[in-house]
Amino acid sequence: MPFNVNACSIKTFYCGNGDVLDTNIYSRKGTTYECMQKGFGAGSWAERKKHLPAKSLQHIKYVGETFEAKFKQKRVKDTDALVRKLSPMTAAQKKAFLEDIFKRSNGTLEYRGYNNVLLFLNAAGISRLPRCRAG
Repeated sequence: MPFNVNACSIKTFYCGNGDVLDTNIYSRKGTTYECMQKGFGAGSWAERKKHLPAKSLQHIKYVGETFEAKFKQKRVKDTDALVRKLSPMTAAQKKAFLEDIFKRSNGTLEYRGYNNVLLFLNAAGISRLPRCRAG
């Protein structure tokens, strides 16, 4: 079964004037407080991003310092290494590898990071990808 990009989408809330525009992207209209937090977070991320290496894994959405450190423990130091390591793997091997990376301390899966790595790999032309996980 081919990889379904739409199954990986993570809906967010809308922070604009008027009604929610695209229900494929947005689940609802955000509160003033949520939108203020989102704006602050985006500004903070933009500033932090300036100091990251160009091929840092943290350029993949939802991959922060913690998950980047887990990748490095498995000898994946950047996006190039991620592509090289996962390219020859089967879908089942990729699934197991990524689930190990994105397993939280309470045993649950950080599905947003998991899904976004799959989207990154798909965009990089990698085949044999597992299905995205629902949240």
